[in-house]
Amino acid sequence: TKELLKELTDLLKHQAVQGNRNMASTVALTLTHLVHKACIDETSSVYDFPAKAYGRFCDQKSPVITRELIPFLAEKLAAAEETDINKMITYINALGNLGHDGAALHLLRAIEGRPSRHPHPRSVAVYQLVKAANTNPALYRPVIMALIENVAEAEEVRMAAITVLPYTRPH
Repeated sequence: TKELLKELTDLLKHQAVQGNRNMASTVALTLTHLVHKACIDETSSVYDFPAKAYGRFCDQKSPVITRELIPFLAEKLAAAEETDINKMITYINALGNLGHDGAALHLLRAIEGRPSRHPHPRSVAVYQLVKAANTNPALYRPVIMALIENVAEAEEVRMAAITVLPYTRPH
């Protein structure tokens, strides 16, 4: 329900959860996976949840997702220290799990090198574009092609872009 979605988002934001690295990553990744399945993915939200009996309780435009969850995850990603690769990867994966265009915007920032120029979190951000690219291939195809064609780009990031390319349905 909407209330449960709000409560789980509040749980993620809670100090006790954020104070424990393992708990924060577990809650963030599990919650975003659940939100994708229940609200954003058109197939699973109808067939795996009781939408036919009760109607859909959320979609990708739900305020809890767009005004609370995505901004919180983006804030945590931006606040991560450049040396804290694990924290960056946790929040990059959480944003990617959503498969939401609003979350993909923050993934694109991570690919650009904010908060880190290190190639590993940037390549993970490219891999996490798969869900968003699958639903809106024309929007992400130029970004992926630009990464592939940029010879000055890190090899790890370019390889990730090549892996994501088929999801953009190139000509």
